[in-house]
Amino acid sequence: MTEALDAYTAEAAKTSFGEDRPGHIAEGFLGDLVLLERNPLDVPESELKDIVSGFTVCDGRIVHRGRV
Repeated sequence: MTEALDAYTAEAAKTSFGEDRPGHIAEGFLGDLVLLERNPLDVPESELKDIVSGFTVCDGRIVHRGRV
């Protein structure tokens, strides 16, 4: 599971030759992120589809607010 998460974050940035800006949550990076109500590493695979987003940040702005 951690390999899949990495593939969609830091590794995805590398494939677009943009590892110097996106793909990491750190000062100076383009840190888009999603806060989930449950840790996908702690739930059975069958329950992954039921995880709800609390909020989503893009370009430093909250663009979605959920119920978390």
